Amino acid sequence: MLNKTLKANRKKIESVPKPKAWLTRVSLFSVLAVALVGVAIAAFIEQHRDDESVNCTVLSSQPARDKVCVELEPVRSRESLTRGLSGRESMSFNEGMLFDFQSEGEHCMWMKDMNFSLDMIWLNRDGQVVDVIRDIQPDTYPDQVFCNETAPAQYVIEVNAGVAESANIILGQQIQL
Repeated sequence: MLNKTLKANRKKIESVPKPKAWLTRVSLFSVLAVALVGVAIAAFIEQHRDDESVNCTVLSSQPARDKVCVELEPVRSRESLTRGLSGRESMSFNEGMLFDFQSEGEHCMWMKDMNFSLDMIWLNRDGQVVDVIRDIQPDTYPDQVFCNETAPAQYVIEVNAGVAESANIILGQQIQL
């Protein structure tokens, strides 16, 4: 009787399905792939953490829960100041361009060869907002240029149309460059 019970139990144990070898390999491969992607992302972030060409500038005028932070691409050379964002197909919401004209004065911008609308923000040498023009359309070129009219400026920030409103940009506001 004991023998019969042992044989019956052995048959029950042998009838339990064993994991397929391929399923184990696929699971292991998936875990390794996810780990490698995580390591690659962490390395990319670390590599670009101290990149001086990218600098996140907070544009929000008031202390707010949702601050608008934009990575500004600085331009200073005469050629870059003239070209600006011309010819680019698009730009993400958190990107922009910082034009540094090296001295205060009246600085005019155009929409030559632009493919998307912009907000333009003029700042004096201290980073104070002296003028803002929102939602400038590409089709304004060549008929219009856009200049700071309220006070001399040294810098112009160009961002996607709508960013200045989202950040609640106001005249007199200080932006830390």
